[in-house]
Amino acid sequence: MTLSTFITAAAVLALIAGVYWLVRSGRGYTVARQQRLDQAIPAQARVVQVGRSLQQEGRNAVILRLRLAVSTSDRPTYQVTTNWEVETGSIPKVQEGKEVPVKIDAQDTRIIYPRVGWARYSWLYARDDTAKKAAKKK
Repeated sequence: MTLSTFITAAAVLALIAGVYWLVRSGRGYTVARQQRLDQAIPAQARVVQVGRSLQQEGRNAVILRLRLAVSTSDRPTYQVTTNWEVETGSIPKVQEGKEVPVKIDAQDTRIIYPRVGWARYSWLYARDDTAKKAAKKK
């Protein structure tokens, strides 16, 4: 085996190992995020403000920055900014003043998940890295 063949084989093996690692670590984040969602506390929220939006290429959804007033029966109402991926046809459901069922993350009350089928929390566009750090803890 020549040196160049050895280097090529090593590079291919490193690439395969890298792809395998990325796939495995991605699954870990998905499992951790699902566990966080399963442990989240049901609540209600009122849309206070609709901020910037970002159209999702090739998808029937928009990333919306929302300011929500979140309330539960056992704690005072508080406001938080979050980013959700909302189906385009459901945008009227998150206009200012609308009530939306939500879930509060049990570990970080600044993370608010939609409790509806037409929207989901946007981990990718989280306003700061709080959600990203939370996902890495698991």
